[in-house]
Amino acid sequence: MSDILQKLLSVEQEVAKLINNTELEAQKRLSKARSNARLKANELVQNKVIELENIKKLEKERLLKENDKNNKEYLEELKKIPILKEQFKKKVLEFLKKM
Repeated sequence: MSDILQKLLSVEQEVAKLINNTELEAQKRLSKARSNARLKANELVQNKVIELENIKKLEKERLLKENDKNNKEYLEELKKIPILKEQFKKKVLEFLKKM
């Protein structure tokens, strides 16, 4: 009877060791998986940041060109407007006299 109890106790200890080793292995794998997931997430974020910075740079360049073009067109339109210097001078003097 005592041999059977000792054998059962030995089996129980072996099972406890196996469970403990299994839990340790599971924790290691989980920790490694979390670490890999963090690294992958950081890599994806960095790639997205680079992509968005490139888009921002291209859009800024496009807007600057568009703004420059619009300013040139506006300047050309202004140059086409005749300036009546004498009439302008007369109106300014009239305005100043009223003050």
